[in-house]
Amino acid sequence: MIARCLAGLTVLVFTFAFSMAEDAKPKKAETADDKKAATKDEDKPLRSLVLLRTTPYAMDEAKVIAAIKKAFPTYKIGTDKTDDVMVAATELATICTFEKEDLTLLINSRSTPYTTDSEKMAKEIVRKTGDKELGQAMRDHEAWFSVDILGGEPNEKNEEKQYELLSKVIAQFHDKNCTILYFPEKNKLFAANAATLKLMKRGKALSLANDGVVNIENDDADMKAAVEKARKSWGDFEKAFEDKTGQSHSVKFKFNDKKSESEFMWVSVDKIEDGMIVGKLANVPNFLTNIKEGDVVKRSVKEIEDWFYIDDKKMIGGYSIKVLQDRQKKRTAEKP
Repeated sequence: MIARCLAGLTVLVFTFAFSMAEDAKPKKAETADDKKAATKDEDKPLRSLVLLRTTPYAMDEAKVIAAIKKAFPTYKIGTDKTDDVMVAATELATICTFEKEDLTLLINSRSTPYTTDSEKMAKEIVRKTGDKELGQAMRDHEAWFSVDILGGEPNEKNEEKQYELLSKVIAQFHDKNCTILYFPEKNKLFAANAATLKLMKRGKALSLANDGVVNIENDDADMKAAVEKARKSWGDFEKAFEDKTGQSHSVKFKFNDKKSESEFMWVSVDKIEDGMIVGKLANVPNFLTNIKEGDVVKRSVKEIEDWFYIDDKKMIGGYSIKVLQDRQKKRTAEKP
């Protein structure tokens, strides 16, 4: 696991109202259970997004203010407590307090590798994923930049909203020197490429870590070729399904709503009959609100965008998945 230590980082810029209220209460004697709970909390990974970089990012308060303004153009941003977002720089980090969200972010820029052994981590990445370019991206990095949730208790209820904020903020610091986007809480990493940046700007980076939906534009030549391959080979999938060959038989369709939003999502197939496919939606939509994971879907065979099934631990089909995997491997970072 990738891990980093912020030990010794003391932030004295803000005193939160709830903290002062707690300080005013009589202090209880610390028990063994208290110490155990504190140790457990310290072991929890940060709710954070990290960009690994080939070169350090020269951060200052003015750059952070400009970045936040770009990410949240309707917010009043400055260094005053009356601002929607108050920004204050310390010697080691910059702190951003989002008043409306009742949330504080800690923004860090470091000129040292994120891991203690980049070579070992690179080999582990290649061993587990087969992605040599992602492994090389780990080797290449010499610095890192992060946006962390400061304080509070991360949980599933606030996960989506908090990662939306983290995504939009860190997207403003993405440049050609970024190699990898890392989720400490999820212990997952991805190439910091153009597709990843697009999701970050929309506040949807969490969809990567949750194996959600990544859209590719309709006019994408590689995706069009993948769709054509899937439709031409549909008979292979149908036969495998009827013969009960393999498992996890799934088909991808394009879904829309009244707002003209669209997403490509997978359906777990239950039945194929009279040119119609019946199954259940296997994805959690990123944008659409007219359908949810687990909903019954009935669509025409003519509408398929892709198909796959697993046979003897191998994916059969999955032409669009291969396109996405190739995109994930290609990094926008250029070596200095």
